[in-house]
Amino acid sequence: MRPRSRAGDKFMSQGQELCHEYFQLTAPCEKQPCIDMCSSKYKTGKGVCGPAVHQCFCTFSCTV
Repeated sequence: MRPRSRAGDKFMSQGQELCHEYFQLTAPCEKQPCIDMCSSKYKTGKGVCGPAVHQCFCTFSCTV
């Protein structure tokens, strides 16, 4: 899985500022590699596949 990252956006959620970043992949997203990629890049990173089949969506605290 070779990601190309796209600049993240910021949004507010229950008083905590969260950011997110999409990784555009060359192969279909797989759950565990997506989770691992996000948590290795961002200490508070949580990764899920989607919204497109070749994307990994990371959510993390902007204050990291």
